[in-house]
Amino acid sequence: MKGFGAATAKPAGKKGGKVGKKGSVDKTASLSPKKSWDRFKELVAGGAERHMVYAKLDATWHAVGEVAVGSGTAAQAAQFSKRLILEHAPRVVPALQLRAKELSCGLAGADGEPVLLTKQEVPEGIECGFEGAPDATGKYTKVRGTTMKSDPTAIVGSAAR
Repeated sequence: MKGFGAATAKPAGKKGGKVGKKGSVDKTASLSPKKSWDRFKELVAGGAERHMVYAKLDATWHAVGEVAVGSGTAAQAAQFSKRLILEHAPRVVPALQLRAKELSCGLAGADGEPVLLTKQEVPEGIECGFEGAPDATGKYTKVRGTTMKSDPTAIVGSAAR
Protein backbone atom coordinates (compact mmCIF):
# COMPACT_ATOMS: atom_id res chain seq x y z
CA MET A 1 0.00 0.00 0.00
CA LYS A 2 1.57 3.29 -1.09
CA GLY A 3 0.78 6.68 0.36
CA PHE A 4 -1.12 7.37 3.55
CA GLY A 5 -0.90 4.72 6.22
CA ALA A 6 1.77 2.71 4.44
CA ALA A 7 4.81 1.61 6.39
CA THR A 8 7.97 3.17 5.06
CA ALA A 9 11.11 1.14 4.74
CA LYS A 10 14.49 2.62 5.56
CA PRO A 11 17.08 2.37 2.81
CA ALA A 12 19.61 -0.38 3.47
CA GLY A 13 22.71 0.75 5.35
CA LYS A 14 21.16 3.87 6.87
CA LYS A 15 21.28 4.44 10.62
CA GLY A 16 19.47 6.99 12.78
CA GLY A 17 21.06 10.34 13.54
CA LYS A 18 22.53 13.04 11.36
CA VAL A 19 25.81 12.46 9.63
CA GLY A 20 28.32 15.31 9.52
CA LYS A 21 31.16 16.07 7.13
CA LYS A 22 33.50 13.54 8.73
CA GLY A 23 30.89 10.77 8.76
CA SER A 24 30.29 10.82 12.51
CA VAL A 25 26.86 10.78 14.09
CA ASP A 26 25.64 14.19 15.27
CA LYS A 27 26.45 14.58 18.99
CA THR A 28 23.46 16.84 19.67
CA ALA A 29 21.03 14.12 18.60
CA SER A 30 21.53 12.41 21.98
CA LEU A 31 21.84 15.60 24.05
CA SER A 32 18.65 16.12 26.04
CA PRO A 33 17.98 18.60 28.85
CA LYS A 34 17.33 15.78 31.33
CA LYS A 35 20.52 13.86 30.48
CA SER A 36 22.58 17.03 30.61
CA TRP A 37 21.03 18.08 33.93
CA ASP A 38 21.63 14.65 35.45
CA ARG A 39 25.24 14.77 34.26
CA PHE A 40 25.60 18.26 35.75
CA LYS A 41 24.38 17.02 39.15
CA GLU A 42 26.79 14.05 39.05
CA LEU A 43 29.76 16.26 38.18
CA VAL A 44 28.97 18.88 40.83
CA ALA A 45 28.48 16.19 43.47
CA GLY A 46 31.91 14.88 42.46
CA GLY A 47 33.50 18.29 42.98
CA ALA A 48 33.46 19.72 39.44
CA GLU A 49 33.57 23.49 39.15
CA ARG A 50 30.50 25.43 37.95
CA HIS A 51 30.71 28.11 35.26
CA MET A 52 27.95 30.65 34.56
CA VAL A 53 26.60 30.76 31.01
CA TYR A 54 24.83 33.68 29.38
CA ALA A 55 22.67 34.58 26.40
CA LYS A 56 23.26 37.92 24.66
CA LEU A 57 20.83 39.97 22.62
CA ASP A 58 22.09 43.26 21.24
CA ALA A 59 24.46 44.48 23.98
CA THR A 60 22.69 42.93 26.97
CA TRP A 61 23.82 39.74 28.69
CA HIS A 62 21.37 37.53 30.60
CA ALA A 63 22.49 34.77 32.99
CA VAL A 64 20.63 31.60 31.98
CA GLY A 65 22.37 28.81 33.89
CA GLU A 66 25.61 27.00 34.60
CA VAL A 67 27.77 24.32 33.04
CA ALA A 68 29.96 21.88 34.94
CA VAL A 69 32.89 20.16 33.29
CA GLY A 70 34.82 17.10 34.42
CA SER A 71 37.15 16.77 31.45
CA GLY A 72 37.83 19.64 29.09
CA THR A 73 37.39 23.38 29.49
CA ALA A 74 34.43 25.56 30.40
CA ALA A 75 34.35 26.89 26.84
CA GLN A 76 34.17 23.35 25.43
CA ALA A 77 31.36 22.50 27.85
CA ALA A 78 29.46 25.64 26.81
CA GLN A 79 30.01 24.80 23.13
CA PHE A 80 28.72 21.25 23.69
CA SER A 81 25.64 22.56 25.56
CA LYS A 82 25.09 25.65 23.38
CA ARG A 83 21.80 24.43 21.91
CA LEU A 84 20.35 23.74 25.37
CA ILE A 85 21.59 27.08 26.69
CA LEU A 86 20.05 29.11 23.87
CA GLU A 87 16.78 27.12 23.97
CA HIS A 88 16.50 27.78 27.71
CA ALA A 89 17.26 31.52 27.54
CA PRO A 90 13.77 32.62 26.34
CA ARG A 91 12.20 30.63 29.20
CA VAL A 92 14.30 32.50 31.76
CA VAL A 93 13.90 35.91 30.09
CA PRO A 94 10.55 35.93 28.23
CA ALA A 95 11.46 39.20 26.48
CA LEU A 96 13.94 37.20 24.36
CA GLN A 97 11.26 34.97 22.80
CA LEU A 98 10.54 37.13 19.77
CA ARG A 99 14.22 37.30 18.78
CA ALA A 100 15.42 33.92 20.09
CA LYS A 101 17.17 33.05 16.81
CA GLU A 102 19.43 36.10 17.20
CA LEU A 103 20.85 35.09 20.60
CA SER A 104 24.56 34.59 21.17
CA CYS A 105 26.06 32.35 23.81
CA GLY A 106 28.65 33.43 26.37
CA LEU A 107 30.28 32.31 29.57
CA ALA A 108 31.91 33.92 32.57
CA GLY A 109 35.43 35.09 31.81
CA ALA A 110 38.39 35.18 34.19
CA ASP A 111 37.07 38.37 35.82
CA GLY A 112 33.53 36.96 36.13
CA GLU A 113 32.13 39.19 33.39
CA PRO A 114 30.37 37.54 30.41
CA VAL A 115 32.54 36.82 27.37
CA LEU A 116 31.24 35.82 23.93
CA LEU A 117 31.74 32.10 23.27
CA THR A 118 33.98 31.47 20.28
CA LYS A 119 33.70 28.23 18.32
CA GLN A 120 35.45 25.41 20.17
CA GLU A 121 36.52 21.95 19.10
CA VAL A 122 34.72 19.60 21.48
CA PRO A 123 36.70 16.45 22.30
CA GLU A 124 35.03 13.07 21.93
CA GLY A 125 33.61 11.87 25.25
CA ILE A 126 33.65 15.24 27.02
CA GLU A 127 32.24 15.08 30.54
CA CYS A 128 29.98 18.08 31.03
CA GLY A 129 26.44 19.05 31.94
CA PHE A 130 24.13 22.05 31.88
CA GLU A 131 21.73 23.29 34.54
CA GLY A 132 19.40 26.11 33.52
CA ALA A 133 18.34 28.92 35.79
CA PRO A 134 14.85 28.38 37.27
CA ASP A 135 12.09 29.65 35.01
CA ALA A 136 8.31 29.98 34.97
CA THR A 137 7.84 26.54 33.34
CA GLY A 138 9.60 24.77 36.21
CA LYS A 139 11.95 22.96 33.84
CA TYR A 140 14.93 23.13 36.21
CA THR A 141 13.01 23.14 39.50
CA LYS A 142 14.40 20.69 41.99
CA VAL A 143 12.98 18.59 44.74
CA ARG A 144 16.31 16.86 45.43
CA GLY A 145 19.83 17.63 44.33
CA THR A 146 21.38 20.91 43.33
CA THR A 147 20.01 24.33 42.56
CA MET A 148 21.90 27.41 41.47
CA LYS A 149 24.69 27.95 44.02
CA SER A 150 23.42 25.21 46.36
CA ASP A 151 25.09 22.30 48.05
CA PRO A 152 24.61 19.30 45.72
CA THR A 153 24.66 16.88 48.64
CA ALA A 154 21.83 18.59 50.53
CA ILE A 155 18.34 17.13 50.41
CA VAL A 156 15.53 19.65 50.55
CA GLY A 157 12.61 19.39 52.98
CA SER A 158 10.19 16.51 52.95
CA ALA A 159 11.56 14.99 49.73
CA ALA A 160 13.99 12.97 51.86
CA ARG A 161 11.19 11.15 53.67
